[in-house]
Amino acid sequence: MKEEIIVNLGSRSYPVIVGSETIKVLGEYLRKDCKYLAMIVDGRVETLWGERVREILDRARINYLFLKVKPGERSKNLTTARRLWDELADNKVDRGWWSASFGGGMVGDLAGFVFASYMRGLNFVQIPTTLLAQVDASIGGKVAIDHPKGKNLLGFFYQPKFVLIDVSFLSTLSTRQFKNGMAEVIKYGAIKDKALLQLLEAKEKDVKRKDKEVMEEIVKRCVRIKAEYVERDEKDVLGLRAQLNFGHTLGHILERKSDYRLLH
Repeated sequence: MKEEIIVNLGSRSYPVIVGSETIKVLGEYLRKDCKYLAMIVDGRVETLWGERVREILDRARINYLFLKVKPGERSKNLTTARRLWDELADNKVDRGWWSASFGGGMVGDLAGFVFASYMRGLNFVQIPTTLLAQVDASIGGKVAIDHPKGKNLLGFFYQPKFVLIDVSFLSTLSTRQFKNGMAEVIKYGAIKDKALLQLLEAKEKDVKRKDKEVMEEIVKRCVRIKAEYVERDEKDVLGLRAQLNFGHTLGHILERKSDYRLLH
């Protein structure tokens, strides 16, 4: 069942819409204020889901521009960002446009960085398609690109207007990427939610086959935890959000040293 989980940040508060087939309501959430939409999308995701999203935007009478990027961490750099800025300028995208990311965490990071810096910021929407992005990267406003000296060295805190999470997208997620996201889910259980770990154990078979009802419940629990930490320490100044980095410091080093052959 679709649920809105609010990230309470005063004037920057926004809903995280979680459910199955929630992509159907994209037009409803955009229609009121958005006439033009620039969307940065993973090329593989565009192949799998692009036609459906185009149909939804067409029905909502929203004009759109799709900007494709290659999947993988190697795209999350200044060279790719510069190309995307050029494409936005060439297509005369201005501050009247809305913007969106459509893909995994890499796309969300890259798109958020590009749109936060283009014309001092466009209204931004996150549509995460991987489990890792749905439970973590799309929520909280951290957007960044990598630098030769380290991962996520260049970035902003840039909160979206809303996050639209559709667990149906997980049906096309590779086993490797699904396990990558499940590691993050287990992290939430380890730092905050013993009942989540018990749920994973009790529903092991359903999790492995990506049962939509079970995955909805898992994602919702993770989103609530992430929202709580973001609300208490939005810009990571109190050290509370550091708890969300449980295991990440070593993980990021291993990613970089393996040239991103090892996952998050």
